[in-house]
Amino acid sequence: KQITILKRYLLRIRRKLEIIYIQDEYKTRRQTAKIMLVSSILVLIATILIIMVTKGDLLLRVVLLLF
Repeated sequence: KQITILKRYLLRIRRKLEIIYIQDEYKTRRQTAKIMLVSSILVLIATILIIMVTKGDLLLRVVLLLF
């Protein structure tokens, strides 16, 4: 089962990369996977940092995680 937000993000990345790699589907898929991996790692790190920094303030944590 796919997550619609990630699928939409994936399609937007692919659409932009297809302009660069016009006839090379392999390169398009590879670059898309790299971009998705890096962005997922960055989101995970940011989430962990937000949780660590806002230990006492639940409201601030929720606001930052929603942002």
